[in-house]
Amino acid sequence: MSNTSNGGVSATSAEATTADEMKVVHTFVKNSFDEVWAYLQPFKGNDLAQIRVFTLGADDEMRPTKQGIAINVRDLPKLAEAVAALVAAAEARTS
Repeated sequence: MSNTSNGGVSATSAEATTADEMKVVHTFVKNSFDEVWAYLQPFKGNDLAQIRVFTLGADDEMRPTKQGIAINVRDLPKLAEAVAALVAAAEARTS
């Protein structure tokens, strides 16, 4: 598994130009089998931002799971607000 913040771990190349391919923008290791991937991908004429858990398959390829969220890119500022609120709440619990 990799732990990169670029498209180097995508199921398709980060430089891919076809409309149906994902563009991975960030990943991080969740545990010894799973990674969390943040990526952009078109779907039915909309640009979606996805944050999804990928797991290591028997073939040593990373595969997406049902765990995650997909939203229209126009809603990313709302998601950023939600994440900021979670970070603030978590920090308040530990201080």
